[in-house]
Amino acid sequence: MKYMSLLSLAITIIFSAIGGAWISHQKVTEKNIQVLLSSPSTIDQLNGIEKVKHESFDSLVVRLSPLLQGDVRVVNAASNTLVKCAFRESRIDELEKFKLDPALLASVKWWRSNKNSIPPNPTQLKLACEVEVAPWLRRLASLHCQSLELACAKALTTMPLRDRDGSVLLATLSMHKHTKHVRITSWNNSIDADQRKVSLLLQGLENETIEHTDSDPHMQHLANILSNKNGVLAWRSMHQDDGFINPDIFLAGLIVDNGGFLQLLVESATDNLWQYPEHPVELARIFTPEVVQFLPDTMLGTIEDRVKWWNLFACGLLLEER
Repeated sequence: MKYMSLLSLAITIIFSAIGGAWISHQKVTEKNIQVLLSSPSTIDQLNGIEKVKHESFDSLVVRLSPLLQGDVRVVNAASNTLVKCAFRESRIDELEKFKLDPALLASVKWWRSNKNSIPPNPTQLKLACEVEVAPWLRRLASLHCQSLELACAKALTTMPLRDRDGSVLLATLSMHKHTKHVRITSWNNSIDADQRKVSLLLQGLENETIEHTDSDPHMQHLANILSNKNGVLAWRSMHQDDGFINPDIFLAGLIVDNGGFLQLLVESATDNLWQYPEHPVELARIFTPEVVQFLPDTMLGTIEDRVKWWNLFACGLLLEER
């Protein structure tokens, strides 16, 4: 009996100690969050937003409303966190009362009313398999098709690989989507540099072990990004001398740092940093089909249309909690 009493006392003491430590930790954590969110430092405020991003909508309203004006990075982070939570908790209507960017608010309303997947376009399928059509255009059309007949898919491996800007982006993306069953493994050691580059990028896209014994400096650079999952290296080298994005390096960056480069994809596209605006759209289609399937291509005609498309895409990422 005495033994049981001592045991009960010991258990009570242990649980009391654990409870006290937990309460103390919670107080320290809450104090730390309040210090970060009220700090004049942008970095501190961004860290504070990151710490509270999974809280309830009501809690976020209290914490983040004061941050909806000031530094643009803080405003964007606070706005995006509120929108994610509003989607999650079905509180979209309540976003009206906050000072959110009008374009963001319009995109939120669009997603609430227009989330219907776009049906396949038979014209794209015909274009992808038309022998007389330019190779880059056939590959572009193929990325809008769910599947291709074997002969049409195999043609994607025999047409010239380069796009109009000198990249092999469309060739890589179209082969990744349609030709896994007709892949040419000999491209790893081909005398054609473009074939070796496509093979290297496909290994990255398909999460394969990078096989690389290339003396070409550009190929070594891509292999370094992919082998070491070096998103920082991709970020540092993603611009060409003319200021445009290097599509092949950007693709490598997306492979190794999907989250970070998706945000860069939106920013670079809206800033017109791509020589051909369809390229970032096709990267978005490959990496986030769950978002792009709802966005009509008819919205990509003019610069204003493309900006709206990218605003909707960015909001779709929030809806998917990306």
